[in-house]
Amino acid sequence: MRIITSICCLYATIAFSQTIALTPFASGFVNACEVVHAGDTRLFVVQQGGAIKIVQPNGTVVSPNFLTLT
Repeated sequence: MRIITSICCLYATIAFSQTIALTPFASGFVNACEVVHAGDTRLFVVQQGGAIKIVQPNGTVVSPNFLTLT
């Protein structure tokens, strides 16, 4: 009985598995430590050096920095 149960569990795991893929959205950050939003379509990326950058919905990074904390 244990063998049949084990085979059924193995089959269910293989049959219902999903593939997960990551797609790059934005780049050019140095030591990013947090990503937050302001309730709209923008994302704010906080970097360890104190720079806060805005990322638009299409993935472009706004230049210059939104804010730099030293």
